[in-house]
Amino acid sequence: MLDRCRLIAYERGSNPTDFKRLATFGGASPSVEEIVTSADAVWDFASGGPPSVVSLFKRRVLLDGDPGHLQVAAVQLGQNFEQYDKLLTVGLNVGLPNCGVPTLGRHWEHFPQVVYLPSWPMQSGPGPGPNACLTTVTHWNWGELELAGRTLSISKRDAYLRYLDLPRTSARCFESRATLSMRRAQTTHGPLRATAGGSPIQWWWPGR
Repeated sequence: MLDRCRLIAYERGSNPTDFKRLATFGGASPSVEEIVTSADAVWDFASGGPPSVVSLFKRRVLLDGDPGHLQVAAVQLGQNFEQYDKLLTVGLNVGLPNCGVPTLGRHWEHFPQVVYLPSWPMQSGPGPGPNACLTTVTHWNWGELELAGRTLSISKRDAYLRYLDLPRTSARCFESRATLSMRRAQTTHGPLRATAGGSPIQWWWPGR
Protein backbone atom coordinates (compact mmCIF):
# COMPACT_ATOMS: atom_id res chain seq x y z
CA MET A 1 0.00 0.00 0.00
CA LEU A 2 2.69 2.49 1.02
CA ASP A 3 4.62 2.02 -2.21
CA ARG A 4 1.53 3.25 -4.08
CA CYS A 5 0.82 6.30 -1.91
CA ARG A 6 1.84 9.75 -3.03
CA LEU A 7 2.03 13.01 -1.13
CA ILE A 8 1.91 16.02 -3.42
CA ALA A 9 2.93 19.51 -2.35
CA TYR A 10 2.31 22.74 -4.20
CA GLU A 11 2.45 26.41 -3.40
CA ARG A 12 -0.75 28.26 -2.58
CA GLY A 13 -2.08 29.86 -5.75
CA SER A 14 -0.15 27.55 -8.09
CA ASN A 15 -1.72 25.00 -10.43
CA PRO A 16 -1.85 21.56 -8.71
CA THR A 17 -2.72 19.87 -12.03
CA ASP A 18 0.69 20.71 -13.50
CA PHE A 19 1.97 17.30 -12.48
CA LYS A 20 5.46 17.77 -13.90
CA ARG A 21 6.10 20.68 -11.56
CA LEU A 22 4.64 19.17 -8.41
CA ALA A 23 6.83 18.16 -5.50
CA THR A 24 5.91 14.52 -4.87
CA PHE A 25 6.89 12.20 -2.03
CA GLY A 26 6.51 8.44 -2.00
CA GLY A 27 7.26 5.68 -4.48
CA ALA A 28 8.52 6.40 -7.95
CA SER A 29 5.82 4.57 -9.89
CA PRO A 30 3.09 4.82 -10.89
CA SER A 31 3.25 8.58 -11.29
CA VAL A 32 0.62 10.93 -9.89
CA GLU A 33 -0.66 11.52 -13.40
CA GLU A 34 -0.98 7.77 -14.01
CA ILE A 35 -2.88 7.33 -10.75
CA VAL A 36 -5.31 10.13 -11.65
CA THR A 37 -6.00 8.89 -15.18
CA SER A 38 -6.28 5.19 -14.32
CA ALA A 39 -8.19 5.28 -11.02
CA ASP A 40 -11.83 4.20 -11.02
CA ALA A 41 -12.70 6.93 -8.50
CA VAL A 42 -11.26 9.34 -5.97
CA TRP A 43 -12.38 9.40 -2.35
CA ASP A 44 -12.30 12.99 -1.15
CA PHE A 45 -12.41 13.40 2.62
CA ALA A 46 -14.62 16.33 3.72
CA SER A 47 -14.29 17.94 0.29
CA GLY A 48 -10.72 18.82 1.19
CA GLY A 49 -9.05 18.00 -2.12
CA PRO A 50 -8.15 20.74 -4.62
CA PRO A 51 -11.21 20.98 -6.92
CA SER A 52 -9.00 21.21 -10.02
CA VAL A 53 -7.38 17.86 -9.15
CA VAL A 54 -10.54 16.11 -7.94
CA SER A 55 -12.33 17.04 -11.18
CA LEU A 56 -9.75 15.08 -13.22
CA PHE A 57 -10.90 11.70 -11.86
CA LYS A 58 -13.50 9.64 -13.70
CA ARG A 59 -15.78 9.45 -10.68
CA ARG A 60 -15.72 11.51 -7.50
CA VAL A 61 -16.88 10.31 -4.06
CA LEU A 62 -17.22 12.56 -1.01
CA LEU A 63 -16.53 10.92 2.36
CA ASP A 64 -18.17 12.67 5.31
CA GLY A 65 -16.68 11.76 8.68
CA ASP A 66 -18.16 14.73 10.55
CA PRO A 67 -21.91 14.59 9.88
CA GLY A 68 -23.87 17.74 10.62
CA HIS A 69 -20.85 20.00 10.73
CA LEU A 70 -20.02 19.38 7.06
CA GLN A 71 -23.58 19.79 5.78
CA VAL A 72 -24.38 22.94 7.79
CA ALA A 73 -21.09 24.52 6.73
CA ALA A 74 -22.00 23.71 3.12
CA VAL A 75 -25.36 25.46 3.54
CA GLN A 76 -23.56 28.54 4.83
CA LEU A 77 -21.23 28.48 1.81
CA GLY A 78 -24.03 27.83 -0.69
CA GLN A 79 -22.64 24.44 -1.77
CA ASN A 80 -24.42 21.22 -2.60
CA PHE A 81 -21.41 19.11 -3.60
CA GLU A 82 -22.66 18.80 -7.15
CA GLN A 83 -19.13 17.95 -8.31
CA TYR A 84 -19.41 14.54 -6.63
CA ASP A 85 -21.06 11.47 -8.11
CA LYS A 86 -21.64 9.85 -4.71
CA LEU A 87 -21.95 11.18 -1.16
CA LEU A 88 -21.03 8.84 1.72
CA THR A 89 -21.50 9.67 5.40
CA VAL A 90 -20.91 7.98 8.75
CA GLY A 91 -24.07 9.75 9.95
CA LEU A 92 -26.45 6.81 9.85
CA ASN A 93 -29.48 9.08 10.39
CA VAL A 94 -28.66 11.61 7.66
CA GLY A 95 -31.58 11.69 5.24
CA LEU A 96 -34.05 10.04 7.61
CA PRO A 97 -37.32 11.90 8.39
CA ASN A 98 -36.42 12.54 12.03
CA CYS A 99 -32.93 13.90 11.27
CA GLY A 100 -32.42 17.66 11.08
CA VAL A 101 -29.12 17.53 9.20
CA PRO A 102 -29.63 19.24 5.81
CA THR A 103 -29.18 16.90 2.86
CA LEU A 104 -28.54 19.71 0.34
CA GLY A 105 -31.02 18.04 -2.00
CA ARG A 106 -28.71 15.05 -2.42
CA HIS A 107 -28.89 11.37 -1.50
CA TRP A 108 -26.38 10.27 1.15
CA GLU A 109 -25.20 6.67 1.38
CA HIS A 110 -24.51 5.47 4.93
CA PHE A 111 -21.45 3.52 6.04
CA PRO A 112 -20.18 2.59 9.52
CA GLN A 113 -16.87 3.85 10.83
CA VAL A 114 -14.05 1.56 9.75
CA VAL A 115 -11.56 0.23 12.30
CA TYR A 116 -8.46 -1.69 11.23
CA LEU A 117 -8.46 -4.28 14.02
CA PRO A 118 -4.82 -5.44 13.61
CA SER A 119 -3.77 -1.97 14.77
CA TRP A 120 -5.84 -2.41 17.95
CA PRO A 121 -4.85 -5.76 19.49
CA MET A 122 -6.86 -6.91 22.48
CA GLN A 123 -5.21 -6.23 25.83
CA SER A 124 -6.06 -7.45 29.29
CA GLY A 125 -7.63 -4.76 31.45
CA PRO A 126 -6.07 -3.39 34.64
CA GLY A 127 -9.07 -4.46 36.68
CA PRO A 128 -10.98 -2.24 39.12
CA GLY A 129 -9.19 0.56 40.90
CA PRO A 130 -7.81 4.05 40.37
CA ASN A 131 -5.62 2.94 37.45
CA ALA A 132 -8.55 1.51 35.48
CA CYS A 133 -9.29 4.73 33.62
CA LEU A 134 -11.27 4.96 30.42
CA THR A 135 -9.24 7.15 28.07
CA THR A 136 -9.69 8.94 24.76
CA VAL A 137 -7.98 11.58 22.63
CA THR A 138 -9.63 14.51 20.88
CA HIS A 139 -9.05 17.78 19.10
CA TRP A 140 -10.59 20.33 21.47
CA ASN A 141 -12.45 23.24 19.94
CA TRP A 142 -15.05 25.88 20.52
CA GLY A 143 -17.26 27.09 17.71
CA GLU A 144 -20.76 27.77 16.46
CA LEU A 145 -22.67 27.36 13.23
CA GLU A 146 -25.88 29.04 12.12
CA LEU A 147 -28.77 27.17 10.50
CA ALA A 148 -32.24 28.56 9.80
CA GLY A 149 -31.88 31.20 12.49
CA ARG A 150 -30.58 28.73 15.08
CA THR A 151 -27.15 28.81 16.66
CA LEU A 152 -25.63 25.34 16.80
CA SER A 153 -22.70 24.66 19.09
CA ILE A 154 -19.86 22.51 17.77
CA SER A 155 -17.95 22.93 21.02
CA LYS A 156 -16.35 19.81 22.47
CA ARG A 157 -16.83 21.28 25.93
CA ASP A 158 -20.60 21.59 25.45
CA ALA A 159 -20.74 17.98 24.27
CA TYR A 160 -18.63 16.65 27.16
CA LEU A 161 -20.75 18.48 29.75
CA ARG A 162 -23.56 16.05 29.01
CA TYR A 163 -21.41 13.24 30.42
CA LEU A 164 -19.81 15.10 33.32
CA ASP A 165 -21.69 12.99 35.86
CA LEU A 166 -20.60 9.70 34.30
CA PRO A 167 -17.43 9.17 36.42
CA ARG A 168 -19.45 9.52 39.64
CA THR A 169 -22.28 7.22 38.56
CA SER A 170 -19.94 4.58 37.15
CA ALA A 171 -17.25 4.92 39.85
CA ARG A 172 -14.62 4.87 37.11
CA CYS A 173 -11.86 7.27 36.15
CA PHE A 174 -12.20 9.08 32.80
CA GLU A 175 -9.32 10.87 31.10
CA SER A 176 -9.11 12.58 27.72
CA ARG A 177 -6.03 14.15 26.17
CA ALA A 178 -6.82 17.11 23.95
CA THR A 179 -4.90 19.46 21.68
CA LEU A 180 -5.50 22.78 23.43
CA SER A 181 -3.45 25.73 24.62
CA MET A 182 -3.12 26.00 28.41
CA ARG A 183 -3.65 29.78 28.29
CA ARG A 184 -6.98 29.49 26.52
CA ALA A 185 -8.18 26.69 28.78
CA GLN A 186 -7.39 28.54 32.00
CA THR A 187 -8.35 32.11 31.10
CA THR A 188 -11.30 31.69 28.77
CA HIS A 189 -13.36 28.63 29.55
CA GLY A 190 -11.82 26.78 32.48
CA PRO A 191 -11.24 23.04 32.77
CA LEU A 192 -13.80 20.30 32.92
CA ARG A 193 -13.69 18.26 36.10
CA ALA A 194 -15.77 15.35 37.30
CA THR A 195 -15.66 13.23 40.43
CA ALA A 196 -15.58 9.50 41.01
CA GLY A 197 -15.99 8.19 44.53
CA GLY A 198 -15.60 11.66 46.02
CA SER A 199 -12.15 12.29 44.50
CA PRO A 200 -11.67 14.91 41.79
CA ILE A 201 -10.94 13.40 38.41
CA GLN A 202 -9.55 15.58 35.63
CA TRP A 203 -11.67 14.89 32.60
CA TRP A 204 -9.13 16.29 30.18
CA TRP A 205 -5.90 18.16 30.15
CA PRO A 206 -4.15 20.17 27.40
CA GLY A 207 -1.92 18.20 25.10
CA ARG A 208 1.71 19.15 24.67
